[in-house]
Amino acid sequence: MIVSQGHTIGVKEYHATDQEAEIVLLALQCFGHLIKNSGPFMALKRLTFSDLADRITAAYSLADARTAEVVRVLRTVNAHNLTSTER
Repeated sequence: MIVSQGHTIGVKEYHATDQEAEIVLLALQCFGHLIKNSGPFMALKRLTFSDLADRITAAYSLADARTAEVVRVLRTVNAHNLTSTER
């Protein structure tokens, strides 16, 4: 889960490979503004990795291979975490 409030953005504990975790960090650095700029600035915002992927898809073209890869990894990480909580 992604959590944001004011200028702060971060993630709660989640399951991912090392490579996926690097891309999650990159996604937060490059696309975090899509979270911070939604709703009241100081309101606590909680999103899934899939929610961020949806926001990226709505705002950016997936014709860019890097953007498409970030979206793919966010959806994969989201699926990992849905599966792990069902166990």
